[in-house]
Order: sequence, then structure tokens, then C-alpha cells
Amino acid sequence: MSLFRTTFRDVVAVTTIAATMAPMIAARYPAPATAAASSMSFNAKFEGVGAEGIDDIWTGELDGATKGEVTIRLEHLGSEMDRAKAVWPVHALVFVAADDASKSMITDANGTLDWRTGSLSMKGTVTDGYRKGSLVEETVKLDARTLAGMGSLKIESELASR
Repeated sequence: MSLFRTTFRDVVAVTTIAATMAPMIAARYPAPATAAASSMSFNAKFEGVGAEGIDDIWTGELDGATKGEVTIRLEHLGSEMDRAKAVWPVHALVFVAADDASKSMITDANGTLDWRTGSLSMKGTVTDGYRKGSLVEETVKLDARTLAGMGSLKIESELASR
């Protein structure tokens, strides 16, 4: 019985000390910083409709520090009759094949394509590769005449998505 009381008292004492000291320890030894947000810019050329007859496809080159290729497969989420509307709800898979394979990724996002302004705006998640699990914001500005455009992928911290 005496052994139990001593052990129990020790556990209570250690728990009390840990609870008291935790804020001081956290202040002295902060958690490591998360990966900062990063972005990749690219140009995009409309390639047409995919062989399956569903996705609109754009391909392009990454600009900036990260070099490589980007492919956007964009699916209209509305009914066939809604295709006549100026603003489409869309789903996209974006494949980034970076020259540095460690920066390659696949993103899965939903958003809107406004044909009047040529603005494609989506939010989603990096589903595979570089910074998997991170939130991603994708924007593309399209030329109404050629459907070519310029875009960017902004990748947020992995912890922001949890």
C-alpha cells in the first residue's frame, strides 16, 4: 500500500511540474517553423478536349526558379445546358512535372471559370508529390481569343491544411 501511495504521489508531482513548466519550455524552445508558402508561375496553351471527350486541357511551361511543365485537365461540373453560361463550376487536376523531380506534384481543386473575364480560380489540395497535403490556390488568366493564358499555383503550409 505504501508503494502505491509513493508512486501515485510521484506521478501527481511530476504531472504538476510538467503542467507548470510547459509554457516556459515552449517559450524557450519554440516548435520548428513550418514550410513557408511558395508559388509557381506558368504559361498555358489550350490543347483542346481530352480523348475521353470530357476534360479541357491546357499545357505550359513553368516560369521562375522551378522549371518544368504543367498540364491542367479541367472538367465542367454543371449540366450540358449550363455550358452556355458565362461562369462554370469546374474541377481540375493539375500535373506539375518539374525538372527537379522533388518539386513535381499533382493537385486536385474546385472553383470557377468565368468566360467573360477569362479568370479561372480554384482551391484544393496537393494530392501527391511535393508538399503533399498542402492547400493550393490556383489562378489562370485566359485570353478570350486564343484561350492561352498565364497562371500561378500558390502552395500553403502543410500545417494549414490540417
